[in-house]
Amino acid sequence: MYHKLSIHNFHGWHHFVVIAPIEGGVLSVSQTRRIRKILCPYSDCCCGGGYGEGWSNEGARLVWSDDYPDRYELIPEARRKEYEEFKQTIEKDVKDDNVRPVEKFSPRPTV
Repeated sequence: MYHKLSIHNFHGWHHFVVIAPIEGGVLSVSQTRRIRKILCPYSDCCCGGGYGEGWSNEGARLVWSDDYPDRYELIPEARRKEYEEFKQTIEKDVKDDNVRPVEKFSPRPTV
């Protein structure tokens, strides 16, 4: 499936499409490399691909994978609200209890 993504970072707005399963998941190394080149096309830049407004409110989203630290994980648009709620809960728990989060968000629905 084609997943539309939009992000505003240090270099401006970027709109692109990622081909991935409908339920999302970990992207390949080559997909991650291509996306990083889209986000920051300059070899000598030290922006890290960030420093902007972040992901738009519409479309899918990319996060760094917990299982593969050098690869992105795609959160499809349909599961984005669920991901944001999960992230807020973990951040609140960490802030309130001073504990390190051990739970992981699975981009694939559990049955």
